[in-house]
Amino acid sequence: MRANPRFGTGLRQGELIGLQWGDVDVHGGFIEVRRAIVRGQLTSTKTRKIRRVDLTPQLTDRLKQLKDTRILEAAMSGKPVQDWVFLSPLGYRWDERNLRRAFYKVLETAKLRRIRFHDLCHTYASLLIQTTAPAKYIQEQLGHASIQVTMDVYGHLLWWGIPALRESS
Repeated sequence: MRANPRFGTGLRQGELIGLQWGDVDVHGGFIEVRRAIVRGQLTSTKTRKIRRVDLTPQLTDRLKQLKDTRILEAAMSGKPVQDWVFLSPLGYRWDERNLRRAFYKVLETAKLRRIRFHDLCHTYASLLIQTTAPAKYIQEQLGHASIQVTMDVYGHLLWWGIPALRESS
């Protein structure tokens, strides 16, 4: 099973498309979100800040494997390794429309109901909440401008992360 970086990082679609190998620290187990691709244009992140996003060991291993594969492919083709981490099947940086199409096709093939690409961010946040991660950590991982944004969107779920409250309901 492939590790899905969107599911395991909470990155926005444009941030995922804009991720470059220089942003990935497989030894430290994190990525630095520095840019986004929005409507085909390179831009800063939504909050205009660089943020560090922790990676699971599984996703770190998958990114190491992907990098090794890209290095091997580049050596075999005589071309340099692309800067972009995620490439389309034709070897180009993804664009939003085609990435969404590919995502929907994967859902269809797996016979899963169609969800928005952004819903993966909500799933990631929900999984963090289930691990009882602090709200401030969740805010930082998701790249919300303030804790208020995180609380407005996920506050109704956060009390489930507190074992005493969960047991009393």
